[in-house]
Amino acid sequence: SQSLQSIATTVAQERSLAAVLHSIVSELAAQSNAALTRIWLLDEADLCETCAAANVCPDRTRCLHLAASAGKSLREAADWSRTDGYLQRVPLNVGKVGRIGARGQSILLEDAVADRQWIVDQQWAQEEGIVSFAGHPLMFRGNNLGVLALFSRERLNQSDFQWLRAFADQAAIAIANARAFEEIERLQERLQSENRYL
Repeated sequence: SQSLQSIATTVAQERSLAAVLHSIVSELAAQSNAALTRIWLLDEADLCETCAAANVCPDRTRCLHLAASAGKSLREAADWSRTDGYLQRVPLNVGKVGRIGARGQSILLEDAVADRQWIVDQQWAQEEGIVSFAGHPLMFRGNNLGVLALFSRERLNQSDFQWLRAFADQAAIAIANARAFEEIERLQERLQSENRYL
């Protein structure tokens, strides 16, 4: 697989948050064992009235927003870059992604098919040849920004899991930096606007 340093360098070259998120999932999805990789970011609840998970949501103030997705489906018609599907919002503490987002604890399912309680759509997993799942919180300075998840068509071991942990740590830094950069740009634009007004 591509070295962590090489991927981190590619991601770090991006400035906007959208570009950083796209770069993270694209680089990870390009790994040979990857089927689908996704990032959910923790944010305020916003789609409660239409959310597919509303009936199991314990807290309608914050949830995980699907912010980036990339992968290679075995079905030509499937578009895994979309972020507006069934899991576009995940409640905290619900399912594997919600648990990672709420508790900041990583999850590795070496045999995802055997762990039936953790796979929402068993038919999808079988049709796509999903073997393993790994998910890590995106931690930055003690704060959980969201979740990085990987569905793999090959069995993931502890070494793969630790590599993905390091990748998630680099991704969290890139996300935090992109947010800070965008905030600085927004403040600069506001200052310039106020100066023109004065």
